[in-house]
Amino acid sequence: MPTQPSASNRIRCFQRATSVPCRSSISSCRPASHPSKLKDYGRPGFEQFTTTDLNQATTKKLHVGIVANYYPKAKIVHVIIQDQPIAQGDRLSIQGETSGVIDVIATELRRDAEICTRAERGTWITFPCEQRVRPGDKVFVVRAAETAQYR
Repeated sequence: MPTQPSASNRIRCFQRATSVPCRSSISSCRPASHPSKLKDYGRPGFEQFTTTDLNQATTKKLHVGIVANYYPKAKIVHVIIQDQPIAQGDRLSIQGETSGVIDVIATELRRDAEICTRAERGTWITFPCEQRVRPGDKVFVVRAAETAQYR
C-alpha cells in the first residue's frame, strides 16, 4: 500500500507549482515553425477528407425489408419487402448484429416456384445467398447516388 505524502510536503509542492511566473500569451511559447493551418499538421489519413461541403457519396443505401427465414441446405434467403422494390440484378446489402454486412447480387428472384424479375412493396421474395443470414436482419438495396431515388 503506497504511503501518503505528508501535509508539509504537499504544501511545498503546491507552493512550488504556483510560484512559476505566468506568461502573458501562449503565442510566446509557440515555436517559430508552428503551423497555422490544420492541413499542415500532416496527420495520417488527412487526405481522405473532402474540402467541399457537398455530399461526395457515390452510392446510396435504401431500405428494402427484413429477412423472414434462411434455408441453409438450399442457401436461399426469404425476404419480406417493406419499402423499396427490388429487381433482378440489384446489389443488396444484408446487415445484422450476428451476420454482419453481407453484399449479394439478386441473380434469381423467386416467389412460389415462379421466377420473377421484380418484387414490389408488400410482397415477399426468395433469392440465393451463399452466407448465412438470420431472421430479422435488415435488407438494403445499393444504388448509384445520382439514380438512387425513392420509387
